Amino acid sequence: MALIIFDLDGTLIDSSDDLIGAMNETAGKYGLKQLPKKTFGNTPGKGGMAMLGVMKANHPNDWALDEDAFIKDFRSAYGKRHTTTTSIYDGVVDVLNELRRLGIKTAVCTNKPEEFALEICAHLSLSKHVDHVVGRTNDHPPKPAPDMITRLCKEMTHEGPALFVGDSPADQAAARASLMPFSLFKDGFVANEVAKPDHAFEHYLVPGLVKAWTNFLG
Repeated sequence: MALIIFDLDGTLIDSSDDLIGAMNETAGKYGLKQLPKKTFGNTPGKGGMAMLGVMKANHPNDWALDEDAFIKDFRSAYGKRHTTTTSIYDGVVDVLNELRRLGIKTAVCTNKPEEFALEICAHLSLSKHVDHVVGRTNDHPPKPAPDMITRLCKEMTHEGPALFVGDSPADQAAARASLMPFSLFKDGFVANEVAKPDHAFEHYLVPGLVKAWTNFLG
């Protein structure tokens, strides 16, 4: 049976406002000015440390904080608000349902902490539409390493053809290391940094999207 694996943030869901909100909330706790969304660019797709880098660059004269403590507080703040405004991209559920009708398994593989990933997927009812969810744990290195994909396939007892759908160079590298074709969601957080994907699409409402994916699965 074929399998399609999806990244989560910037691929299936738009979580940017909650991530930026948590970063700005933490900044306020440390006496730093809050920054507008556009200032963060694509860093919500790269994780807390990348977002912290933006905060640091915008406070060049008053940066004297414990960055490890800041990130810990950021993750705590995000954990309390990660379902506040996060939403599923248009067309995602219809595509997942079509894949299920075709007998194609689906899964989520994200660098987001697994606890958060499971909570978000449950809150948005994505858990009803995918067969498995794997997030970051201390047991496996995150993407771009292929270890999380290997873990996912093992837990799903999957040995057949597979495709990875994502929005970042890390997704692409993990897919290639796992010998899987990579489909790029061009409206994703970090899509502008991806070069030469095997396939790319603008949005989930594109006619023939599922057919294009199944062509890679043989």
